Amino acid sequence: MSRSLAALLLLLLLGCGEEVSNTRTAGNAALNFYTFLEHGEVANAEAYYPPRTISSSDVSKVAAAAARLKGYVSRSVLAHAQPISDSNLLTERDWTAAAIVTVTAELQPPGKGWQPGSEVLTATLVNTSIGWRVRDFKLWLPLVGMAT
Repeated sequence: MSRSLAALLLLLLLGCGEEVSNTRTAGNAALNFYTFLEHGEVANAEAYYPPRTISSSDVSKVAAAAARLKGYVSRSVLAHAQPISDSNLLTERDWTAAAIVTVTAELQPPGKGWQPGSEVLTATLVNTSIGWRVRDFKLWLPLVGMAT
């Protein structure tokens, strides 16, 4: 096998270098969701909702969040998960746990310098048979003082 073919196969297996973590923790799932929003990958972000639960309003919200993040660059992205006991969430389907996850990052808005680290996303996630999934979220862009 030639080196170039081996390199191509490696890139395909690795997803072309996209940093995506497993969804065994709520924090990893929220980081993946945020990464997809940041890169404008709306369909991939929507896949982080539990199967058969995403509404048309959720679809619109995800698209709007991706559009608001367009041109921003993030670094030092971290997630902090806080377990919650929400009986309304946990009585649905096969959901076994819930958490609020706060994602913080340093942001560089289009054409500007890096801004100090701050909260960029708050999400409610539920643990399903396929890993942690987003039930709701708010995107915070403190540089413009607005939330989605």
